[in-house]
Amino acid sequence: MNLALNSYIPIVDFIADYLGSHAEVVLHDLTDLEHSIVRIRNGHISGRKEGDPCTDFVLRTLQQAPIDKQYAVNYHSTNQTGTLMKSGSFFIRNSKQKIIGMICINIDPSLYLQAKTFLDSFFGIPSNAVTQSIKGSPHENLGMPIEELVGTKLSLALSDYGGNPKLLSPEGKEHLIEKLNDEGIFLLKGAVSKVAEALDLSDPSVYRYLRKLKKE
Repeated sequence: MNLALNSYIPIVDFIADYLGSHAEVVLHDLTDLEHSIVRIRNGHISGRKEGDPCTDFVLRTLQQAPIDKQYAVNYHSTNQTGTLMKSGSFFIRNSKQKIIGMICINIDPSLYLQAKTFLDSFFGIPSNAVTQSIKGSPHENLGMPIEELVGTKLSLALSDYGGNPKLLSPEGKEHLIEKLNDEGIFLLKGAVSKVAEALDLSDPSVYRYLRKLKKE
């Protein structure tokens, strides 16, 4: 583990003890994305444990977060059983303002929602049948294995082209690689080869596209 993150471990414990068992608190070491979780409390909420990988939200943040952004709050995450949660992340930066770690909090609101339903009924408040849309807002998938994460993001990107990579022109393949790059997928080991195979490209071809994006 990055030794610079050692001092954050007691903070994880403090937050978890304060918020209680319905709040998962996670410390990520982003120098090892495939095994980024170095401390987790109340991991039963997402089914994760120490040594598990980062999430799609973490990858997007590494790729897209402005240098002056210190945290993200009130976005939604989903665990492997489909439970929707309220989430927030604090970005740990080094002296060069590079993000090297994150403290993430995921709160399971199910008990609070049950209490709200009871109170609404008790006080005669009509239930709201309209579910607020979260489309377009930041979202995170918790507990998704790396192979599944890469495959899911690739399938979603291909769905814009009818799901058939053979229909893609060279420009279409370049655009798809750009979308995956924005998601931070190529920060993961083996992602280049997986994408290259799906698009019927060689690894050097994908790297060439990525170098072109970096120059732009």
